[in-house]
Amino acid sequence: MLARITRNPGEYSEAFVEQFKIFHHELKDFSMLGNLTEQLESIKESFDDRSLSALTFFLECKERLDNLEESKDALDKSIDLLLKTAQSLNALREVIVKGLETSLRNDVPDAAIAMRQKWRLCEIGLEDYAFLLLSRFLNALEAVGGAQQLKENAESKNVSSWNDPLGSLFVGICQLWLSGWKPEECTAIGNEFVAWKEKGLSEKEGSEDGKSVWALRVKVTLDRSRRLTEEYSEALLQMFPQKVEMLGKALGIPENSVRTYNEAEIRAGVIFQVSKLCTLLLKAVRSTLGSQGWDVLVPGAAHGTLVQFRVTRGCLLHLMMFQEVQ
Repeated sequence: MLARITRNPGEYSEAFVEQFKIFHHELKDFSMLGNLTEQLESIKESFDDRSLSALTFFLECKERLDNLEESKDALDKSIDLLLKTAQSLNALREVIVKGLETSLRNDVPDAAIAMRQKWRLCEIGLEDYAFLLLSRFLNALEAVGGAQQLKENAESKNVSSWNDPLGSLFVGICQLWLSGWKPEECTAIGNEFVAWKEKGLSEKEGSEDGKSVWALRVKVTLDRSRRLTEEYSEALLQMFPQKVEMLGKALGIPENSVRTYNEAEIRAGVIFQVSKLCTLLLKAVRSTLGSQGWDVLVPGAAHGTLVQFRVTRGCLLHLMMFQEVQ
């Protein structure tokens, strides 16, 4: 919005533009994104050469992204730059997380403790910024056609257009891994994404159509990714509600805020953007496969009689009903 307001000098009054710039700056500071660069600059002196390289690359990507104008011509560039910035963020956050794994001695000076706190704040700020990047990537992806465009590209055997969307989901999975959520499962999902990208799409795989086999492979990994997000939500809903209610009552917090806290906590995290990416990509995969979009809710064995009904009057309708054996 700021870019649109300042694009044509004189279109808006100078006083309005100046006040909007102040509001924009304050809003970024409030969301901990405006001062992320300053936070990272404050810990630069404690980085080694490898870590400093990761920091420099991320800051360069972030600056280019901040300066990118909002226009149709810049849309394709923004998708590529958003992914590149997110990947550089992953590399930098991994450096910081590994640095925070080491323990401090009891006799460390106050300066070392203060620096440690700065590292932790930067790590939190990077996770928040990852949420924003994934959200912007989803918006940009929808703007260029979303699931429908991905389906059309897959049907024409152009699966390279899937690399960026799948790459953004891979970034989200890595963020969950860095946050400590089911690291083994996150690693397995990441390995599958890499394997399917290297495998690519063949005309034929045995007697099967190569496109269908490729889509089924991707769908399996997407289903696995979505289960990961569902398990996170379930764990949160088992852990928080009772404690949130007790604490809310003790602090006199409005009942509505207490009741919606758990959902708000889920929606405010990277896990929510990962879930939205899975939904979009699964929609595209189902369309590619020509499936009806039904998911198995309760897998298992069934025993009984399968009954088929035929309804005429100009159309044919098949209903299948399961009858339990008495």
